[in-house]
Amino acid sequence: IGNSANQVLEELQLQAHPLEKYKHFVGDGVRTLMERIIGRDELTPRLHDKAVARFADVYDQRWHEQTQLYPGIRTLLS
Repeated sequence: IGNSANQVLEELQLQAHPLEKYKHFVGDGVRTLMERIIGRDELTPRLHDKAVARFADVYDQRWHEQTQLYPGIRTLLS
């Protein structure tokens, strides 16, 4: 999520965040994530919509990067 969101920020010529900060940003959906990472002072409705749409595209391509199952999940699923 953090890598995808940072890619979107960089494409929009906004400041990316350290990945460890994303544990405080994530939750309550993508629209809220974009509000948190862009900041309400800079966020316009048009920018918000653009960032959400672009995140969907980027994350669709990158979701599997650095993604791991929680311990014990593989056993639970099988």
